[in-house]
Amino acid sequence: ARFAQPGRCRPASAGNGGRAQNRDHRHNINVTALCPGLTDTEFHDVAGTRERAANAPDWMWMQPDAVVEAGIEAVERGQPVIVPGSVNKGITTLAKLLPDPLARAAMQAQSRRWKSEF
Repeated sequence: ARFAQPGRCRPASAGNGGRAQNRDHRHNINVTALCPGLTDTEFHDVAGTRERAANAPDWMWMQPDAVVEAGIEAVERGQPVIVPGSVNKGITTLAKLLPDPLARAAMQAQSRRWKSEF
C-alpha cells in the first residue's frame, strides 16, 4: 500500500512560525510533522484506497525505510517539518509558490476528487 500527498503538508508548515511551541526543552521533547508523500506501506489497504492510489506513477512512490530515516534525522535535528524525497520536495515547493487561496482551492478540488471516487 502507499501513503499521502506531500502537498497536504502545507497546513503543517503554515504553523512553522510557532516552532518554539513544538519544543519542550525541560523534557527534551521535539515535535516533527513528517509529510511522506506516497509511501509503499499498508496504509491504502487499510484505508480502502488501494485501487485509486495504484494510478499514481511509480516514480512518485517512496520506500518506507527512506521515509523513516528522514523522519528520525529530522527529529534529531529538531526540524519542525520534514518532506522526504526529491519528488515530494518539488511538489511542496510548487505548492508554497501558489497564493494561499489558490493552494487551498487546489487541495479542496483534490479532496473532492478522492471523495467522489469512493
